[in-house]
Amino acid sequence: KTVDHFAHMFVDHANEAGLTAFWMFHRRCLSVLDARHARTILQSVSDRHPIPIVTRHGRKTLGDEGLIFLRGGAEWKKQRSLIAKAFNVKALVEGRPLVLGIARNICCSLSKLCDREGSDVMKKNSNEVNSNKGNSGG
Repeated sequence: KTVDHFAHMFVDHANEAGLTAFWMFHRRCLSVLDARHARTILQSVSDRHPIPIVTRHGRKTLGDEGLIFLRGGAEWKKQRSLIAKAFNVKALVEGRPLVLGIARNICCSLSKLCDREGSDVMKKNSNEVNSNKGNSGG
């Protein structure tokens, strides 16, 4: 349900460029849907003014040393340079087969799980139908 609220706020209200400006508590915020915009912001702005309650939740979700939680300085530059290496075209092209392989493995595992659970559900329903026939005198 929370995801639906986020989608409503950040996707449904985004402008044509995928940007949503809003207030969170007493701070102006910007949501971006396009990776190019996120890259531009992360590369050009190191001064962050975190909102404590959001930061606590974010740190639990993303870890203490996430790039978005660092407030400039040498550690921010180090993290940014590490991430930047992953966003170059060559790295993305070279990583594509690995990502596709992992996606195929996930799909295969989910398909097997659905087949197994679907089979279990069908057996359970069949047993219930058969036991109801016996109880109804049919």
